[in-house]
Amino acid sequence: MATYKTDRKEIRIEIRLIDKDFPSREEMDLRWQLEEEIEKRGIGLVEDTGAGAGRMDLFFEVDNINQVNEAVDRVKQLLQDYDVLERSNITVDDVYESRCEAETPDFRPGDCLSFRFDDNDYGALLVLERGYGGLSPGEELYTLVGVFDYKDSTPPSINIFEERKWLIATHKWRAGKPYNVWLHCYENAEIIEIGKVTLSENEPTLCNFFLSWENIPEYVWREKTRSW
Repeated sequence: MATYKTDRKEIRIEIRLIDKDFPSREEMDLRWQLEEEIEKRGIGLVEDTGAGAGRMDLFFEVDNINQVNEAVDRVKQLLQDYDVLERSNITVDDVYESRCEAETPDFRPGDCLSFRFDDNDYGALLVLERGYGGLSPGEELYTLVGVFDYKDSTPPSINIFEERKWLIATHKWRAGKPYNVWLHCYENAEIIEIGKVTLSENEPTLCNFFLSWENIPEYVWREKTRSW
Protein backbone atom coordinates (compact mmCIF):
# COMPACT_ATOMS: atom_id res chain seq x y z
CA MET A 1 0.00 0.00 0.00
CA ALA A 2 1.50 3.31 -1.09
CA THR A 3 1.15 6.54 0.92
CA TYR A 4 0.62 9.84 -0.85
CA LYS A 5 0.70 13.44 0.31
CA THR A 6 -2.57 15.21 -0.51
CA ASP A 7 -3.31 18.91 -1.04
CA ARG A 8 -5.38 18.95 2.16
CA LYS A 9 -4.06 20.36 5.43
CA GLU A 10 -5.01 19.37 8.97
CA ILE A 11 -5.42 22.14 11.53
CA ARG A 12 -5.03 21.00 15.11
CA ILE A 13 -6.13 23.06 18.09
CA GLU A 14 -4.55 22.04 21.40
CA ILE A 15 -5.79 23.61 24.64
CA ARG A 16 -3.83 23.14 27.86
CA LEU A 17 -5.94 22.05 30.80
CA ILE A 18 -5.94 24.07 33.99
CA ASP A 19 -4.75 21.63 36.62
CA LYS A 20 -5.58 18.00 35.71
CA ASP A 21 -4.52 15.33 33.25
CA PHE A 22 -8.08 15.03 31.96
CA PRO A 23 -10.60 17.79 31.29
CA SER A 24 -13.19 18.79 33.86
CA ARG A 25 -16.85 18.86 32.92
CA GLU A 26 -16.58 22.60 32.30
CA GLU A 27 -13.60 22.08 29.97
CA MET A 28 -15.43 19.33 28.07
CA ASP A 29 -18.38 21.69 27.67
CA LEU A 30 -15.96 24.27 26.30
CA ARG A 31 -14.58 21.84 23.73
CA TRP A 32 -18.08 20.92 22.58
CA GLN A 33 -18.92 24.61 22.22
CA LEU A 34 -15.76 25.19 20.18
CA GLU A 35 -16.64 22.24 17.92
CA GLU A 36 -20.09 23.68 17.31
CA GLU A 37 -18.73 27.17 16.65
CA ILE A 38 -16.10 25.92 14.19
CA GLU A 39 -18.86 24.36 12.13
CA LYS A 40 -21.44 27.12 12.72
CA ARG A 41 -18.99 29.82 11.61
CA GLY A 42 -18.08 27.86 8.50
CA ILE A 43 -14.44 27.42 9.49
CA GLY A 44 -14.47 23.66 8.95
CA LEU A 45 -15.93 20.30 9.98
CA VAL A 46 -14.36 18.79 13.09
CA GLU A 47 -13.18 15.27 12.25
CA ASP A 48 -11.58 14.12 15.49
CA THR A 49 -11.05 15.12 19.11
CA GLY A 50 -8.95 13.93 22.02
CA ALA A 51 -8.10 14.56 25.65
CA GLY A 52 -5.49 13.51 28.19
CA ALA A 53 -1.97 14.23 29.43
CA GLY A 54 -2.96 17.74 30.46
CA ARG A 55 -4.53 18.85 27.19
CA MET A 56 -7.56 18.51 24.97
CA ASP A 57 -7.54 18.93 21.23
CA LEU A 58 -9.64 18.88 18.09
CA PHE A 59 -8.85 18.57 14.42
CA PHE A 60 -10.33 19.68 11.14
CA GLU A 61 -9.12 19.84 7.54
CA VAL A 62 -9.05 22.47 4.82
CA ASP A 63 -8.83 21.68 1.12
CA ASN A 64 -5.44 23.26 0.39
CA ILE A 65 -2.65 25.54 1.58
CA ASN A 66 -4.46 28.64 0.30
CA GLN A 67 -7.18 28.19 2.92
CA VAL A 68 -4.86 27.75 5.90
CA ASN A 69 -4.15 31.38 6.82
CA GLU A 70 -7.80 32.41 6.83
CA ALA A 71 -8.80 29.32 8.84
CA VAL A 72 -6.07 29.91 11.43
CA ASP A 73 -7.02 33.58 11.80
CA ARG A 74 -10.66 32.65 12.35
CA VAL A 75 -9.71 29.96 14.86
CA LYS A 76 -7.60 32.47 16.81
CA GLN A 77 -10.56 34.84 16.93
CA LEU A 78 -12.80 32.03 18.15
CA LEU A 79 -10.35 31.07 20.89
CA GLN A 80 -10.06 34.71 21.89
CA ASP A 81 -13.86 34.96 22.08
CA TYR A 82 -13.86 32.07 24.55
CA ASP A 83 -10.85 33.43 26.47
CA VAL A 84 -8.59 30.40 25.85
CA LEU A 85 -6.22 31.75 23.19
CA GLU A 86 -3.38 32.25 25.70
CA ARG A 87 -3.35 28.56 26.64
CA SER A 88 -3.90 27.23 23.12
CA ASN A 89 -1.57 26.04 20.38
CA ILE A 90 -2.48 25.79 16.70
CA THR A 91 -0.51 23.58 14.33
CA VAL A 92 -0.88 22.80 10.63
CA ASP A 93 0.10 19.39 9.27
CA ASP A 94 0.13 17.69 5.90
CA VAL A 95 -2.55 15.09 5.23
CA TYR A 96 -1.53 11.73 3.81
CA GLU A 97 -3.67 8.92 2.52
CA SER A 98 -2.99 5.36 1.48
CA ARG A 99 -3.92 4.03 -1.90
CA CYS A 100 -3.92 0.50 -3.19
CA GLU A 101 -1.81 -0.17 -6.24
CA ALA A 102 -2.97 -3.78 -6.65
CA GLU A 103 -6.44 -4.52 -7.97
CA THR A 104 -8.64 -6.91 -6.01
CA PRO A 105 -9.53 -10.03 -8.00
CA ASP A 106 -13.08 -10.04 -9.30
CA PHE A 107 -14.52 -12.00 -6.38
CA ARG A 108 -18.29 -12.45 -6.50
CA PRO A 109 -20.97 -13.26 -3.90
CA GLY A 110 -20.82 -16.95 -3.06
CA ASP A 111 -17.08 -17.29 -3.67
CA CYS A 112 -15.37 -19.39 -0.99
CA LEU A 113 -11.93 -18.13 -0.01
CA SER A 114 -9.17 -19.18 2.35
CA PHE A 115 -6.53 -16.98 4.01
CA ARG A 116 -3.39 -17.78 6.02
CA PHE A 117 -2.77 -17.00 9.69
CA ASP A 118 0.71 -15.97 10.83
CA ASP A 119 1.40 -19.56 11.93
CA ASN A 120 0.43 -20.72 8.39
CA ASP A 121 -2.88 -22.25 9.46
CA TYR A 122 -5.80 -21.66 7.09
CA GLY A 123 -8.93 -19.60 7.71
CA ALA A 124 -12.15 -19.30 5.71
CA LEU A 125 -14.08 -16.36 4.20
CA LEU A 126 -17.32 -16.28 2.24
CA VAL A 127 -17.91 -13.39 -0.16
CA LEU A 128 -21.32 -11.89 0.57
CA GLU A 129 -21.45 -8.70 -1.46
CA ARG A 130 -19.55 -6.24 -3.64
CA GLY A 131 -20.19 -2.54 -3.24
CA TYR A 132 -19.25 0.63 -1.40
CA GLY A 133 -20.32 -0.38 2.10
CA GLY A 134 -22.61 2.59 2.51
CA LEU A 135 -19.80 5.01 1.63
CA SER A 136 -19.90 7.45 -1.27
CA PRO A 137 -19.05 5.72 -4.56
CA GLY A 138 -15.37 5.99 -5.39
CA GLU A 139 -12.79 4.34 -7.56
CA GLU A 140 -12.49 1.25 -5.38
CA LEU A 141 -15.23 -1.31 -4.77
CA TYR A 142 -15.23 -3.07 -1.41
CA THR A 143 -15.82 -6.76 -0.78
CA LEU A 144 -18.06 -7.82 2.11
CA VAL A 145 -17.00 -11.17 3.56
CA GLY A 146 -18.32 -13.32 6.36
CA VAL A 147 -15.63 -15.06 8.42
CA PHE A 148 -16.03 -18.68 9.51
CA ASP A 149 -14.91 -20.20 12.81
CA TYR A 150 -12.20 -22.21 11.12
CA LYS A 151 -8.47 -22.46 11.81
CA ASP A 152 -6.65 -25.57 10.70
CA SER A 153 -3.40 -26.74 9.15
CA THR A 154 -5.30 -27.84 6.02
CA PRO A 155 -7.33 -25.64 3.68
CA PRO A 156 -11.12 -25.62 4.33
CA SER A 157 -13.24 -27.97 2.23
CA ILE A 158 -16.37 -26.77 0.48
CA ASN A 159 -18.38 -28.42 3.29
CA ILE A 160 -17.06 -25.80 5.74
CA PHE A 161 -18.70 -23.09 3.66
CA GLU A 162 -21.95 -25.00 3.22
CA GLU A 163 -22.29 -25.44 7.00
CA ARG A 164 -22.10 -21.65 7.61
CA LYS A 165 -20.42 -21.92 11.01
CA TRP A 166 -19.78 -18.19 11.40
CA LEU A 167 -17.13 -16.75 13.66
CA ILE A 168 -19.07 -14.85 16.34
CA ALA A 169 -17.81 -11.36 17.12
CA THR A 170 -16.65 -10.65 20.67
CA HIS A 171 -15.98 -6.91 20.53
CA LYS A 172 -18.53 -5.14 22.74
CA TRP A 173 -20.13 -3.02 20.01
CA ARG A 174 -21.09 -6.04 17.89
CA ALA A 175 -20.76 -8.95 20.29
CA GLY A 176 -22.82 -12.01 19.46
CA LYS A 177 -23.17 -11.21 15.75
CA PRO A 178 -21.48 -13.03 12.86
CA TYR A 179 -18.09 -11.49 12.16
CA ASN A 180 -18.45 -9.62 8.87
CA VAL A 181 -16.06 -7.09 7.41
CA TRP A 182 -15.76 -4.93 4.29
CA LEU A 183 -12.34 -5.53 2.72
CA HIS A 184 -10.29 -3.21 0.51
CA CYS A 185 -6.69 -3.01 -0.67
CA TYR A 186 -5.60 -6.45 -1.80
CA GLU A 187 -1.84 -5.85 -1.70
CA ASN A 188 0.24 -8.49 0.14
CA ALA A 189 -2.82 -10.69 0.77
CA GLU A 190 -2.48 -14.46 0.44
CA ILE A 191 -5.91 -15.70 -0.64
CA ILE A 192 -6.87 -19.10 -2.09
CA GLU A 193 -10.10 -19.72 -4.01
CA ILE A 194 -11.79 -22.90 -2.77
CA GLY A 195 -15.03 -22.96 -4.74
CA LYS A 196 -18.48 -21.41 -4.78
CA VAL A 197 -21.77 -21.85 -2.88
CA THR A 198 -25.25 -20.47 -3.41
CA LEU A 199 -26.21 -17.66 -1.04
CA SER A 200 -29.62 -17.45 0.61
CA GLU A 201 -31.70 -14.41 1.52
CA ASN A 202 -30.81 -14.94 5.19
CA GLU A 203 -27.05 -14.39 4.95
CA PRO A 204 -25.78 -11.80 7.49
CA THR A 205 -24.87 -8.68 5.49
CA LEU A 206 -25.10 -5.78 7.94
CA CYS A 207 -21.65 -4.32 8.55
CA ASN A 208 -19.87 -0.96 8.87
CA PHE A 209 -16.38 -2.27 9.68
CA PHE A 210 -13.54 -1.93 7.12
CA LEU A 211 -10.12 -3.61 6.86
CA SER A 212 -7.49 -4.34 4.24
CA TRP A 213 -7.26 -7.94 3.11
CA GLU A 214 -3.84 -8.47 4.67
CA ASN A 215 -5.12 -7.46 8.13
CA ILE A 216 -7.75 -10.20 8.29
CA PRO A 217 -5.56 -12.83 10.09
CA GLU A 218 -4.61 -10.44 12.90
CA TYR A 219 -8.15 -9.22 13.52
CA VAL A 220 -9.76 -12.65 13.31
CA TRP A 221 -7.24 -14.05 15.79
CA ARG A 222 -8.01 -11.12 18.10
CA GLU A 223 -11.71 -12.06 18.07
CA LYS A 224 -10.95 -15.72 18.75
CA THR A 225 -8.68 -14.98 21.71
CA ARG A 226 -10.36 -11.94 23.30
CA SER A 227 -10.84 -12.51 27.04
CA TRP A 228 -13.73 -10.12 27.65
